Amino acid sequence: MVQKIIWISVSALQMFQRCKRQWYFRYRDKSIKKGTDYPRLCGSEVHQHISLLYKPTKEPRPFYYKTIRNAVGAWMSRWGRALEANRDKINFINLEEEETYSQVGAICVANYFKANQSLPHPIEIEKRYEFFIRPGINLIGVFDQVRQASLEYIKSKRPELIQQGRLIDGYDPVVIIDLKTGRDSFEVKPGDPNFKKKMRKQYELHQNLQATAYIYLYEQVKGKKPIGFCWYHLRSNKAFFTFRTEKDYTVLFDVIDDFLDSLNANFFPKHVGKHCYWCDYVKECYGEQSILISPSEEIGDSQGQLQLIPNVKKPQSKQLKLKIRVPRIKKDPPL
Repeated sequence: MVQKIIWISVSALQMFQRCKRQWYFRYRDKSIKKGTDYPRLCGSEVHQHISLLYKPTKEPRPFYYKTIRNAVGAWMSRWGRALEANRDKINFINLEEEETYSQVGAICVANYFKANQSLPHPIEIEKRYEFFIRPGINLIGVFDQVRQASLEYIKSKRPELIQQGRLIDGYDPVVIIDLKTGRDSFEVKPGDPNFKKKMRKQYELHQNLQATAYIYLYEQVKGKKPIGFCWYHLRSNKAFFTFRTEKDYTVLFDVIDDFLDSLNANFFPKHVGKHCYWCDYVKECYGEQSILISPSEEIGDSQGQLQLIPNVKKPQSKQLKLKIRVPRIKKDPPL
C-alpha cells in the first residue's frame, strides 16, 4: 500500500502560528472562496515580475528589460492585468489603494533594477526545496533566490566561518534571499544607544520561522549549511542579514509537532487580534453566532443599539488523521 504524502509548506506553518483557525479555513475547508488584498496581490506580482528580469535574452544584457523605464512600464501593465484577474477575490475594493500599490510595485521594481543590474545573477530563482521530516510528512519551501557569497562578504557577516583564508567545511558560500514588499522593515537608527529598542525591533528577523525553515531545508537538500538568510526590503532597497544554528531547529520542530498534533485532534482554536482585519475568513469564524456591529457612543449612553446580523452555519469538513507521538483528546471540528 502506497503511503499518502502530506506536504507542509513553510507559509502554511507561518499561518498556523498566527491562527490555527485561519489555517483550517485556508487549507481544509474547500467550500470557502479564497480571497486576497492589495498588499498580498502586489507582493505576489512583484515577485513574479522580478523573476522575469532574469529571463534569457538573445543579446547579453543585465536584465530582460533594457531600462528601468521599460521594467516599470511592464510592471504597470502587469498590475492592471492582475487587478482585473482578481477583482472578485479582493476583499476591499478601493481605487485609491489600487493606485497606491501600483506605485509601491513600481518603486520596488525600480529599486531592484538599480541595485542589481551590475551584480551577478542569482544561482537559483524561485526554486522549490523539499525534505521529509517524518514518515509521510514532507516540508517544502520556495526560495525567492539563492546567491553566491564572496569571501569578503562572509568575513563581514560571519568571520568565525573563515579559517586560514577559506570557508570551513560544512558550509556553502551562498545566501538565501527573500524579497519583501511590505511597509515596515528592520531598520535601526545608526548610533542609537538604546540596545533594548534595537533588540525588539529586530527580534522577528533573527527568530522568525521562515529563515529557520529555509536554512534547514537547504542544509538537508544540499548537505551543507548556507552562510545565512537575507531579508531584502524592496521599498527601501535595504537588506538585513541573519543566520541560524542547530539550536534554532528545535523551535521549527516544536511548531511542526504542534501542527501535527492539532491535525490529529481536530483542534483549531481561533487567535483573535489585529490581524483578523486582514483575514479572509472573519465571517466564517463567527460560526453560528450572529455578527455584531457596535456603534460608537459616549460612556453610559443608552441610545445606541447593537446591530445583529444572522450568520450562515457552514457544513463540517472532513479532517485528516495521522499517527502522532502522544494521543490527545479529539475536539469537534470548528463550525
